[in-house]
Amino acid sequence: MTWTPLTSARLAPPPCAAPVVARPRLSRLLSRSAAAAVTLLSAGAGCGKTLAAAGWLAGGADGRCAAWLTLDETDNDPATFWYDVLLALQVADAVPAGSQLGLGAVTRPSVLVLDDVHELREPAALDALGRLVEHRGPALRLVLATRADPAIRLHRLRVSGRLAEIRADALAFDAAEARQLFARHGLRLTTPQLRALLERTQGWAVGLRLAAMSVDPADVGGGIAGFTGDQPPVADYLAAEVLDRHPPEVQEFLLRTSVAERISGALADTLTDGTRGRHTLERLAGDDGLVVALDRRREWYRYHPLLRQMLHHRLSTDNPPLAAEMERRQAIWYGQHGAPVEAVRRASVARDWDLVARLLVDAALPRLLSPEAPALVAAVQPVAEQALRDPSMARLICSAAVRFHRHEYAAMDRDVGDARRRLGSVPADLRVSADVALTVFEAAAARARGRPSDLVGAGAHALALLEHAAAPDFAAAPEYRVIVLNGLGIGHLWCGHRQEANEYLLAAAGEAERLDFELPYVSALSHLAVADAVHGELDTAAERARHAVALAERHPPALPANTSAAYLSLALVHLQRAEWRDAGRAIALAAAASDDESDRSARLAVAAIQMRLLVEEGHTGQALAIGARLREQMLAGDAYTGLLAGWVVAAEAEALVAAGRLPAVLDGPAPGGRAQLCVARARLVAGQSGQAETMARALAGDPAADLETSVEARVLLALIAEHRRHDHAAVEALTEALALAEPEHVRRPFLILRDRLGALLRRQQQLVGGSADFVEDLLAHLVPPDGPAGSPLAEPLTDRELIVLRYLPTLRSNSEIGEDLFVTVNTVKAHLKSLYRKLGVANRRDAVRRGRALGFL
Repeated sequence: MTWTPLTSARLAPPPCAAPVVARPRLSRLLSRSAAAAVTLLSAGAGCGKTLAAAGWLAGGADGRCAAWLTLDETDNDPATFWYDVLLALQVADAVPAGSQLGLGAVTRPSVLVLDDVHELREPAALDALGRLVEHRGPALRLVLATRADPAIRLHRLRVSGRLAEIRADALAFDAAEARQLFARHGLRLTTPQLRALLERTQGWAVGLRLAAMSVDPADVGGGIAGFTGDQPPVADYLAAEVLDRHPPEVQEFLLRTSVAERISGALADTLTDGTRGRHTLERLAGDDGLVVALDRRREWYRYHPLLRQMLHHRLSTDNPPLAAEMERRQAIWYGQHGAPVEAVRRASVARDWDLVARLLVDAALPRLLSPEAPALVAAVQPVAEQALRDPSMARLICSAAVRFHRHEYAAMDRDVGDARRRLGSVPADLRVSADVALTVFEAAAARARGRPSDLVGAGAHALALLEHAAAPDFAAAPEYRVIVLNGLGIGHLWCGHRQEANEYLLAAAGEAERLDFELPYVSALSHLAVADAVHGELDTAAERARHAVALAERHPPALPANTSAAYLSLALVHLQRAEWRDAGRAIALAAAASDDESDRSARLAVAAIQMRLLVEEGHTGQALAIGARLREQMLAGDAYTGLLAGWVVAAEAEALVAAGRLPAVLDGPAPGGRAQLCVARARLVAGQSGQAETMARALAGDPAADLETSVEARVLLALIAEHRRHDHAAVEALTEALALAEPEHVRRPFLILRDRLGALLRRQQQLVGGSADFVEDLLAHLVPPDGPAGSPLAEPLTDRELIVLRYLPTLRSNSEIGEDLFVTVNTVKAHLKSLYRKLGVANRRDAVRRGRALGFL
């Protein structure tokens, strides 16, 4: 090798390493690390290694003799290396002039900075470096600045505690240092601008300096927005200092894999047609701080944002077809590895609309019922926007997905109808999943319109496809099954088919829990709780409902559509237990949670239960007005033939009896279910005890009657017997009523005719003695209240108003609340104005107090 005389420029930090900003944090870190034998300053190009070491030396290097040597390719000759090291020590007066290369001659406390250690590639030169590290002498400390860890036995130093390591994360600029850097260039950045720039550069020193030099002080915002990896100064630096330093096969690897926001060995192999993806990534991460491992197992990596932008821009510009092919491969890989939403997103980037639709119906569509829904909708939006111009099957299904997410059910129905007419043209291997997807949309439309029988019909069709068609091996089949079972259960519930509802909802809940499909799990639990509450299993209903609410609160944006039924069941529980305040709160929360267009039956059910509470409060006129509106709305669907119809008829009958309008009850159409109790009660009040007894006895003996009806029928029989002086029969009927009611603490049937029942309960207490505590509790409730406290608001809060209310006890500003909810500050102010009006308050503090009093907080 030709001997090249060492120039003085290599014996001092290069001029470009003069610190632009003071970084005392790094100087302190180097001072602490200098206590070790060797400090390894390892990071990629432009991370500020030289600048950090130069700044520390300029600060005095803690009183040590400071020697500097910038290595280059000539130092791959061991003789040159040793000569250069000795000369650097002599220039720094660490050893006497003319001293031979005996490191023991270094007797003064000294530090030698070896910059660009990555230039040493030859084994002999690395061996010389290793001997320098191991035999440097006690007075000499070494700082090795390098882009990649040198291939010497660093592990011995690491194990013995004699190695200090400073890497890219420690070298990254923090906010204060970045702000100081920009101030030196006459730039004043706002906190959001600074945060955006730090996120884009990851604190990379050269990146920040290039940004500072490129941003126009007259347009700081525009300059920051335009500062990307494909901007010429950044791209030129990265190309020269990073990409071009790799061999051609690694350059090709980097370009092909730049389409991935994060990359694993397996994904890299798919993109590069290779088998050494993981090995290459591990080496890149070791060689360059611009490739970073994301987990301890070193399975996933990411490229520095600016590096990835530069690589992807070059790939897209130089070879657009290859860039699109890489996106398609990435989409298919994610679809095969359990990330369907990311798969759809990558297919959309590739503009492969048929692949988007296939991935959507085969794997991703159920994620519309998950926190990933916004990302999925954003991915299919470009396809959906073309549906009007080119109504192909792919575009129509994507459009239907977007409409579903926006609750635009009429438009969704049109898309589904058009798509179903094209189903025969779909490839055979896609036909089952496409049919199931369309049926799921149809079921959603039926639910939104309050047509439970249509919901049952759609669910039965989809379930038959999933169970009887030629083995559906598409990825989303298990999730589709959960959605279909849940829909069938809800449909049967509102149709009044308890056994079928329980069967399907229990199956949906079990399979959703196994799949960790949380929002359908919440929905199934919530509707099971309604079925439990209707039939008197109150403890089970309350437990399921509270569990459902707790799960739903993990995903606040999805909260409204999935907790209305849970709060409805809690309202039913509290009503039957005569816990008026809690019932009012639950109804208010149910009303807020159902304030959308996705489930008409749930909205009608909330109003029907609100009628019952209004009757308890004595607001019979309001209850009857709500009932009249409900009948009109329910007749528009088929909800007036099932469970809801029974609730409305019964609530209206209760209101009429409470208002003393007995003829309207007695002369009305023959009602079924619970409403018959109101007729029986009206007949008793009207003196028609024989007819009242016949009706009450039939209900008491009906095995299909719910618990509240069974208890109230026996209470009526006890009152009728008492009226006739049949004391034994009265005691017997009341004993049966108490035995049924006590386990679930059902109180309401005993309070309906409170003025007649008090004496009977006291005599029961004296003669029988059973259920003593429960009877005492009932007697306490028979004391006429001042009126149910905590009654629901006259106008319920919407879901957004309820969420905004929950932010108010925090210290977040209106703009911060808006950022969290992805709305403007003006939208937040509009919600607050409406919220204050409904709560009857004038400011934030009073809204919090009122919200707590009503149980919203």
